[in-house]
Amino acid sequence: MPDLKIDDIRRQLEDISIKSRIQSPQEKPGDNFSAVLKNALDEVNTDQLKAETSIQDYVSGKETNLHNTLISLEKADISFKLMMQVRNKLLDAYQQIMRTTV
Repeated sequence: MPDLKIDDIRRQLEDISIKSRIQSPQEKPGDNFSAVLKNALDEVNTDQLKAETSIQDYVSGKETNLHNTLISLEKADISFKLMMQVRNKLLDAYQQIMRTTV
């Protein structure tokens, strides 16, 4: 089962990589980067909402399979942790740039 989680993360990272390579001629490079970040945040939010719905369905009895509920929770948790690590790296890079003397 751990292979499934790693494969999901790998697929998400590949999707982000592919999206970042696709750029229309009218867009500025900064616009594309912000769009990729916004899409990634939207996906994390979607995973969180799906997990919440899954919990509500399990508690109300609509979903009887605990396994599916736990999988959706774990997907949401992993995507959130990945987002936090990306945020931390971006903040570190920003702080390093700000410390650079010109």
